[in-house]
Amino acid sequence: MYILQLVNAYTQELIRQTEYDNPDAILSILESETHPKRKGIETFIFDDQKRTLTATFVTHSVINGDEDIIYRLLYKVKMAEVQAVIR
Repeated sequence: MYILQLVNAYTQELIRQTEYDNPDAILSILESETHPKRKGIETFIFDDQKRTLTATFVTHSVINGDEDIIYRLLYKVKMAEVQAVIR
């Protein structure tokens, strides 16, 4: 199992966790976030409570467990001024 964790870089709070059967989607996100032209660019992410957060990618780590590989992406986050409606 491949696990993507979005984490608040300041508080280490887990913002969102998603599990995948293969790493393709995670690696695509990671490639996009680590591209040199994206450095410092804000993006929007959603937490487990469906709140919209403005986020800036800081760094990542990969943790190899017994059965899982965890990709931890750390972001500087703040609550977005406008909240998306997710149903």
